[in-house]
Amino acid sequence: MPLPLANASFLGFHVTAWILLGLAGNLFFLSRFIVQWVASERRKAVVIPIAFWWLSIVGSLLQGLYFILKPNPETGEADPDLVGILANVFNSIIYLRNLQLIRKQGLAASSGSVPMGGLEKPESSVGGQPTGGR
Repeated sequence: MPLPLANASFLGFHVTAWILLGLAGNLFFLSRFIVQWVASERRKAVVIPIAFWWLSIVGSLLQGLYFILKPNPETGEADPDLVGILANVFNSIIYLRNLQLIRKQGLAASSGSVPMGGLEKPESSVGGQPTGGR
């Protein structure tokens, strides 16, 4: 399924519309780490902004489309890549679930980001009673 963009070359790489779609997915996926880093630096704590999950979804779906629809260079026919599809598309289910949980908890409305759990030192307990985290 050819796209209207003509084949081109950039720094010796063969570039097509499908390659640009895959690169766009990579760019969205990379940008989520930058957004998370900036948000954590501003709060002086590890947080995951809501935008992180949206960028994850968009990046995964764009990359998934690339791996589903990319053409075989020899035949021009769609040549799906199962490994790429599984590595990208199904992650979006988890990202959507995280957004649903955040919305349910009301954290999105209050700060636009969610503290990163699991980094605090857990309190030890004996028989269900806290021991002060020793």
